[in-house]
Amino acid sequence: MLAVTEDNTVYSWGRSDYGQLGRSCRPLADHTPQSVPNLQSLGHLSCGSEHNLAVRGNGTLLSWGWNEHGICGNGNEVNVSQPTIVELLKPYKAVQSGCGAGHSFVLCEQR
Repeated sequence: MLAVTEDNTVYSWGRSDYGQLGRSCRPLADHTPQSVPNLQSLGHLSCGSEHNLAVRGNGTLLSWGWNEHGICGNGNEVNVSQPTIVELLKPYKAVQSGCGAGHSFVLCEQR
């Protein structure tokens, strides 16, 4: 689960066996909301089944969590344990994102 406060702080809680909380978590579940680092200037946030996407105000896209089938967009299938910039989309400005159980999509504009 993710939540964003008025001061733009992102909190996560729940299972984290694929890194989907975006922060370190021992054991693999956390029932108390804790802040997620490295998500400043957030413009848009999407929650999938086991992965998440965030668009910063400057149009940078970040992803983290379960990466089966490469759904985090980083060119491999290794799970991503913290919000990480999707390098392939850096030349574009991400406007909006969405994700589900096994897919991600991003609406982009030319920079």
